[in-house]
Amino acid sequence: MEITVKILPSGASFRTRRGQSLLKVIKKEHLAIPLPCGGKGICGGCRIRFKRGAPPAQEIERKLLSKKEIEEGIRLACQCTLEEDCEIVAFLPKASECTPTAYPKLMECKGNGIDVGTSTIFIDVQGKCLNFWNPQVVWGVDIISRLQHALDPETRRAMKEILTEAIEKVLEEAGADESAFGVAGNPVMLGILADEELDGLSRYPFVKKHSEERSINIKNAKLILLPEIKGFLGADALCLLTAAHLVSEELPVIAMDIGTNTEMFLIAEGRILGTSLPAGPAFEGFGIREGTFAQEGAIYEVDEELNYKTIGGKPEIGICGSGLISAVYALKQRGFITEDGQLLFPDGFSLGRVKIYQEDIRALQLAKAAVYAGCKMLLRKAQLKGEEIKRIYLAGNFGGALKKAWLRDLKFIPEDIKAPIEYMGNVSLWGAKCYVSSKNVKETMLSLKKKAEVLQLAEEDGFQEAYLEGMKL
Repeated sequence: MEITVKILPSGASFRTRRGQSLLKVIKKEHLAIPLPCGGKGICGGCRIRFKRGAPPAQEIERKLLSKKEIEEGIRLACQCTLEEDCEIVAFLPKASECTPTAYPKLMECKGNGIDVGTSTIFIDVQGKCLNFWNPQVVWGVDIISRLQHALDPETRRAMKEILTEAIEKVLEEAGADESAFGVAGNPVMLGILADEELDGLSRYPFVKKHSEERSINIKNAKLILLPEIKGFLGADALCLLTAAHLVSEELPVIAMDIGTNTEMFLIAEGRILGTSLPAGPAFEGFGIREGTFAQEGAIYEVDEELNYKTIGGKPEIGICGSGLISAVYALKQRGFITEDGQLLFPDGFSLGRVKIYQEDIRALQLAKAAVYAGCKMLLRKAQLKGEEIKRIYLAGNFGGALKKAWLRDLKFIPEDIKAPIEYMGNVSLWGAKCYVSSKNVKETMLSLKKKAEVLQLAEEDGFQEAYLEGMKL
């Protein structure tokens, strides 16, 4: 006998047989419900809430959930057996305190800011930094999936509502008092917040219509959305460009923010070239068989002796993006992975209870090849050689977790670029704060926005060759 399962807030609905495990349904229907430990039932990170039709709590759930949570219909997605028609609300990790990485060459701004990432949201309230998982993950883990859902006006409004509710809750808990917040993010994230039509980003030439002055009033705050450059180079990319421009003592330089969507600039005398490259979700721990986002218990670093560290020193529940990159680096150093990415362990390589598989290495190759090809093509368009680059500025919280040796040895960066790498931290959050508190930074942003040339490198001759070259380890 079949039953109906409805997932909220996305509204997805489907039929499955009674007695089916929700874990199997998630994998079969490709539902974007996080499974941090891969469904092993050891982390408690896949919390969901049944509005109706909740199954009895299992023993593992009684250990990992409170009595009150169980009474409210909260369960672990990996432990549920579906017995009747039900409605499920996807849950995500609560906000936690974070330490924003300070880059001493950048001026300090005392404003309030929000960095709305596709995966993670960072909020700075009067110097206190908080971060939490973007609740829109129920509509997909990458920017392209999110965009496809947001093309429907009704879905886009639901996506805006769940995001603003999450921000309101965090601001209320942080004690925000009717403050103004600068908000940076990619064009899809800010487009959803502003409830703008996003059809233009779904097809060539990838242009979105939006007003320059955008603000949203929510409970306890006014959100001032930063300007965007063009196409997929949004407000977060403008913050990156501004930060690199302000600290560069010699030109040319390359500035990049590596992530699910990688933004990249080449700043030369009298010219700024920018591009955006969809690298895929492997950097965030998604698309990896036993991958997880950066949370307690995630393997975040593997040394050359194949010893590993987990966030918080907790038992390993999965591997996040930096953990995978360091593991591939270590395995390559030991001769366990070939230059073309072949893992010499057919059944996968174990790091405690977590395994790395051949398909995980391929996912990483695909992601990092986009970064490599982007650098190659920007150099070609600027008619420069790699040896001429004076600095590489690496921004973003994920970028700060990557060691220089990993980036060079695994060929994220072309071999002929010998320039020093400098870490800039979360410049998107920095820019959001400065936009509302520094007139000089705001004016610099608006000036650079006009100067930047936006390139669609994936359509340029030579991109595919550069991409294939970047697949090598």
